[in-house]
Amino acid sequence: MEEIIVTFIHHHQESDLRLPNQVESEKLVIALNEWLGYEYDWTQGIHDLEYSFDQKHWFRLEKQQSLERAGIWDGAFLRFSKEPASTLPTESAYEKMYPSNQETTTEADEVEQLDYVWKIIE
Repeated sequence: MEEIIVTFIHHHQESDLRLPNQVESEKLVIALNEWLGYEYDWTQGIHDLEYSFDQKHWFRLEKQQSLERAGIWDGAFLRFSKEPASTLPTESAYEKMYPSNQETTTEADEVEQLDYVWKIIE
């Protein structure tokens, strides 16, 4: 099982945590609550995890989704949702609502069109 290092934000404090990237979000929330010393409150439900790569755009991590499947890697930010059910969209739902206007050609395609990779300087 691979591990990643993320910054967990809770009560205006940040902690860098090494987390397994294949554990489902729901299990991760329970483990984080235990780490913080909280008893799990079954009556209010499990808070969702939210993640960001820049602390400006936040997304909801689905309860059955792992960090790996969501594409979360080293340096990402995690936090609990304020309410048990987050109102934020998932990243895939956000992409459907706001499709990218970027060009579809990748750098590899551009290199293929140029027929060379390196420019020789003499």
